[in-house]
Amino acid sequence: MIGTNTKINTLPVDLNREDHDFILRSFRIVSEAKDLRAATRGLIASLEDQAPGVAGAALFLCDEKSKRMVPHASQRFSGFPGRFQISQSLLRQSWRERTVVWCRLDQADWGPPQLICVMPINYASSASGLLHIEFVGVEQAQASDLVRSALVLLEFCAPVLELLKVRGGDNAAMLGMAQSINASIEAKDTYTSGHSERVARFTDVLAEAMGMESQQRQLLYVSALCHDVGKIGVSEHILRKPSLLSSEEYSEMQRHPTIGATIVKDLPGSNLILGGIKHHHERWDGTGYPSGLVGEAIPLFARIIAVTDAFDAMTSGRSYSGFVEQEKAVAHLTKCTDLFDPKILEVLYQTNEAGSLTTRTGTNTKRTMQSA
Repeated sequence: MIGTNTKINTLPVDLNREDHDFILRSFRIVSEAKDLRAATRGLIASLEDQAPGVAGAALFLCDEKSKRMVPHASQRFSGFPGRFQISQSLLRQSWRERTVVWCRLDQADWGPPQLICVMPINYASSASGLLHIEFVGVEQAQASDLVRSALVLLEFCAPVLELLKVRGGDNAAMLGMAQSINASIEAKDTYTSGHSERVARFTDVLAEAMGMESQQRQLLYVSALCHDVGKIGVSEHILRKPSLLSSEEYSEMQRHPTIGATIVKDLPGSNLILGGIKHHHERWDGTGYPSGLVGEAIPLFARIIAVTDAFDAMTSGRSYSGFVEQEKAVAHLTKCTDLFDPKILEVLYQTNEAGSLTTRTGTNTKRTMQSA
């Protein structure tokens, strides 16, 4: 009933125009949703509209307290006992291995031949959710086209769903974040998306260790998630250049915090997150940009993001010095008291010692897919 699984690469994907339009259209549905329920239902409806062979779908998100996958939306999802047990087994496997799992049901007891696919919603270093899709009347090769597009879509939707889950969906800053991410996607800078997600996670770890109250932590999370949105206005050649930038290129790169602030400043509630976006490249000794602020004149959000931004650049291999092991990165950064707030560097050291600061998978890590 369940075939032998072999792993194949699914990313990067060469998307055609139809796939690209589907991903952008679906993401807009999710990012413009007022709450998590509307976002997840819209996502499933969009998937069903894209492929006639989709017979049903269900979306599960991880509950932070119980650490279990909880259903949030479904359409014609099959739940009679036999198939539900199979589905649960696939869900556990996909969640545990963070891979796409296929299962073909072709026995007479199941009715028409069906194909089940379960894929993880990967957010930073963990699976934050699962998408279950049932196909009827199509072969796996045909279904794989939708699955590959869905993987890209889920990568973009993951931070929006995560924040909707945390914030309840009615905060104006969240809506601004979603619109900013939408603009980032259209800019096609794949590194920035993964980097920003990791920086947001690292930032939240530090904020919790600092005893920051919940509302402020949530706003800081949004600010960190959007801190590089201004790179929309920077040349792709500069963003993707693997070597050191020329003085002219560096000058252009230095514009991105100001561009980012301009993008979000007219959004409702932007004043609550703007400091982290505009000033995350300021330095403790006043040598940073764009305003040359010194010490505690730098907004707190920006001081925290500056540390986590540098930490991720080093541990993800994005910095020009190449990949740096986590312990060495922390050791190096804690010496940079002229560049970063010494108190925040101390928190970085403490969270690393406590084991609550863990490096995220680099953006070049290949995802895998299991094929029946």
